[in-house]
Amino acid sequence: MKEFKIYVGLSEDNMTEVLHSGLKNDPAPETFYVRSVNQAGLAFPTRYIKIEPLSAHGQSFHISIWYVALNGIVDERYVSEVGAKHEEFQETIVLRHVLKHLRQRRFLGPFQSVLDRSGLQLEHPLITDLHTSLVINGDYTGCEALLASVASAGLFTTSLLSEQPHALWTRLNAVDPDGDAPSARSGHAMCIDQENGQIYLFGGWDGQKNLDDFWVFNVQAEAWKIISYATQRDVNGPGPRSCHKMVFDTATGDIYVFGRLDEGTSGDIGEIPATSVHSSGFDAPVTSPVSPRQSPPGPLSSSRSSVWSSRGAQFYRYHTRGRDAGKWELFFRDTSAAGGPPLVFDHQMTIDSGAQVIYVSGGRVVDGDWDSLKFSGLYSYDIRKNKWKMCQYELFSGLPLP
Repeated sequence: MKEFKIYVGLSEDNMTEVLHSGLKNDPAPETFYVRSVNQAGLAFPTRYIKIEPLSAHGQSFHISIWYVALNGIVDERYVSEVGAKHEEFQETIVLRHVLKHLRQRRFLGPFQSVLDRSGLQLEHPLITDLHTSLVINGDYTGCEALLASVASAGLFTTSLLSEQPHALWTRLNAVDPDGDAPSARSGHAMCIDQENGQIYLFGGWDGQKNLDDFWVFNVQAEAWKIISYATQRDVNGPGPRSCHKMVFDTATGDIYVFGRLDEGTSGDIGEIPATSVHSSGFDAPVTSPVSPRQSPPGPLSSSRSSVWSSRGAQFYRYHTRGRDAGKWELFFRDTSAAGGPPLVFDHQMTIDSGAQVIYVSGGRVVDGDWDSLKFSGLYSYDIRKNKWKMCQYELFSGLPLP
């Protein structure tokens, strides 16, 4: 015998499964611990044991059981006490089912009579109050007031644990007033203003080039709005980029942008190893990235273009509130020169708005040497002091590509 089940009970007609296991194909004896308590944690007595073979160790073998030994408690007094408690438990379960039936059928007189004579607590008092308020009296306001007390008592815990959370996705085909929306892309950056329900989207890779368009999505209205078709044309604005990160400061309403993987870091973006995914296989509605009322971006001057096409690790801030709302600010042309991280992509960035500190972690270093892997460490930026600090040095540096 290989796989088997064991059932126990006080009668042959009503048995409970207590073990589902298997035996090894060797002569060594094996011991199995059999469950002896029910779901309520109460021990139950056993008179009959049934072993149900399920499979053998080979197709040519017949199932056989050669030797079985049982260990347990046979003390008559102890077994009698267990039997009495088990019988009382079963009686309580039956009474609760009867009471539930009487209450559901609105036999409230017999229900209350059985409840008073048995002295049984059918359920938690808060559940009884909830049933009375909702079902008997139809008091919805009082019922809602009771829910907080029910939750505080932990009465929803079992139900919540039995229903595991799962994601429910809904595709939003939102556009702006002109019918435009962000084009399909990857490697973009997003952040959210939770207080005002605004989601900001900047940059990315469309399969052919890096982007520098800047959008905001209104969560309540489910509509896009273009902020800038080309931030490189804005004063102190960042240029096209992908695999960057940005965070939203809830205290000030500022957006911080750092890092990039763009054409300016390598003569041919196709030469960059695929540590970051760029894909153009999107299923998205065709939209126009440029409004007909606005002319397309013109050529940049060499001085303006050099701001973002160099390998410096620029650090930007965008204001969404106050007198400077809608303006970009270039904090650092190269954060590494100020004790901050080098130019990286595929890093992580988060902000502690209360402490006014930004943390930048990891990311692959962009230094033009694509034959070896170099990763950045952990850095913090104090917004109030305008100061960078290295919290943890690079863990890996100069590792050759496999």
